Amino acid sequence: RGVSGGERKRAAIGVELMCSPAVLFLDEPTSGLDAFAAQSVMECLRDLKGGVTVVASIHQPRQAIVQSAVHRLVLLSQGRTLYQGPPLEAALAWFERLGLPCPDNCSPTGRWVRTTTGRWAGRRAGSR
Repeated sequence: RGVSGGERKRAAIGVELMCSPAVLFLDEPTSGLDAFAAQSVMECLRDLKGGVTVVASIHQPRQAIVQSAVHRLVLLSQGRTLYQGPPLEAALAWFERLGLPCPDNCSPTGRWVRTTTGRWAGRRAGSR
């Protein structure tokens, strides 16, 4: 049996951490992982000691990951910043002020993905 994709991904992150970086850039560290493994990876990254700043792109984040492991949320669309600030409650309030509330039965992270990739993103991202 070979090494799984998830094991390979976790090992690659570990190898990078052995160099004691000040900043760790990760492109989709949860991609290909099941929900438990993705949550575990993000929580481990959140709990890193030694002042390591982690910058990670997560293309379809689960709400639990954003809620428990993200300190600062940046939502991008077409190369432009649509939101930057605290995750969840502040982001929900910001979208609501723009007339884009998240329905009670909808995942905020799923709603944000749909909003940032839809027609709204092109109209709101640019300057007026």
